[in-house]
Amino acid sequence: YQRRVHGIQMKPQMEPPRNEEGEIIMTREYVQHLCELQGQYYSPKLNNQLYLNNRGFTNIDNLDDYVEVEALWLQTNCISKIQGIRKMTKLKYLYLQCNSIEKMENLDPFVDLVRLDLSGNRLTKVEGLTGLTKLKDLKLEQNHLSSTESIRGLSEVSASLTFLSLANNRIKNDTELIPFLETFPSLIYLELKDNPAADEIPMYRKTLVGRLKKLRHLDGNVVEDIEKAGSEAFIQGGKEKEKEARANFYKAVQEKRTKEEEEKKDYYKMVEERIQRTLLVQKKDSLDKHSKLIERREELLARVNLKKGNKERNILKLIKVEKDIKSLRADYPQIFKDVPEIALTYSELPPGDYLDAIHPSEEYLSIHKEFVHEIEKEEKKEIKKEIEISDAKKNSPERKEEKTQIVKWEDVIDKEIVKKEDAVPPLESMEEEVKGFKYNWVQKDIDELHELAVKHSFNFDAIYKDFIFTRPTSGLKVHHLRNKWTEIESHNYRKPASDPN
Repeated sequence: YQRRVHGIQMKPQMEPPRNEEGEIIMTREYVQHLCELQGQYYSPKLNNQLYLNNRGFTNIDNLDDYVEVEALWLQTNCISKIQGIRKMTKLKYLYLQCNSIEKMENLDPFVDLVRLDLSGNRLTKVEGLTGLTKLKDLKLEQNHLSSTESIRGLSEVSASLTFLSLANNRIKNDTELIPFLETFPSLIYLELKDNPAADEIPMYRKTLVGRLKKLRHLDGNVVEDIEKAGSEAFIQGGKEKEKEARANFYKAVQEKRTKEEEEKKDYYKMVEERIQRTLLVQKKDSLDKHSKLIERREELLARVNLKKGNKERNILKLIKVEKDIKSLRADYPQIFKDVPEIALTYSELPPGDYLDAIHPSEEYLSIHKEFVHEIEKEEKKEIKKEIEISDAKKNSPERKEEKTQIVKWEDVIDKEIVKKEDAVPPLESMEEEVKGFKYNWVQKDIDELHELAVKHSFNFDAIYKDFIFTRPTSGLKVHHLRNKWTEIESHNYRKPASDPN
């Protein structure tokens, strides 16, 4: 039958090839056809991901040409043996869950492997992990593992492993189980539930949380700081030590909060003092400038009345001084509200000169424009001198020390603001929250979301659980992932099939 995706004609879906026993087999042509249907490249060497899950394959064959593949999905098939993929040396993610695999083998070429999922198989022993020094995530739940000896092979990757799932097996508690788990220095996430050991270990959760130093998640539940401190104290000295450790923890938290409150008060006090100091300096400078302008005004009045120097030039200077006084008072009305205003009066100048000073005509200014230019030059020199003095003050050691202190307190306030923002409840409308929330998606995030979407068959609750594990402070919610997947699908996966010719 014919398929259409967004109006694009697709090739007819190929019937799965079968062998004489009626089993579905993995042929080169069928794999290429599946790549086309999924919007990937027809040429094997151009694909870095390969989706062969849920197809009913019994063996892994004809994948030697897919040497660039970094992520391989083979879950939910009928595969009984790990084979046929040794040439995929760039493999980082391998999903083989829900098959019939009985032995861990042929994994040594995958030195870059980061995640391996073999849950839901028939494994009785962990082995074949030699050389996988980058392996961080290993899932082995729902197998036939029964003792510490059966998982002894995990020691090959103990240095790098951060996520380990052994849930729903048959592992029993023995004297070696917990000491063996203590040899994993980077283990953050552990699942051991639905094993006999979970019922047999005394004080199961408290014991594991207290003895595994880096553990932050146990059986899907987060290990809080208070629980970690209490459990570690319980291992060392029993309930009394645990009670004391919890009390000390709460005391330390309270002291930290008190210290932060005091630091905030000190900061606000310092800001207030700085504002007051700035206002005082500003007031003093403004009043000083006003006094100098008044003195300059009196000097110019005297020069005009006594006919000293060029009268027109002195009148122009007087005009400028009057404007500067009015401008200064207008800029700082609060400072000068109690300072009486002094305006040029008729009695201070001869009648003609008074009119020129308070109402200079355009003709008067144009006739004496060379004087105006000279006055402007003098004004520019004064401004330049003031800027140099100001720069010298800014670069002084006292000013630098004050800036350093301000930056320190601003960091404290920023941290407090972040804490308050984290505590804000979610918006009532999901649409409004999506619009207001921003997360910087990188290619690595998109690739992992893609892998998890296929792995969990687009169950976004399950996808969210795995995705948020490595991003606990991202603020992402389930609907953020769902919306992002819709965007990815519309832009990247609704493309016409590649032409094999």
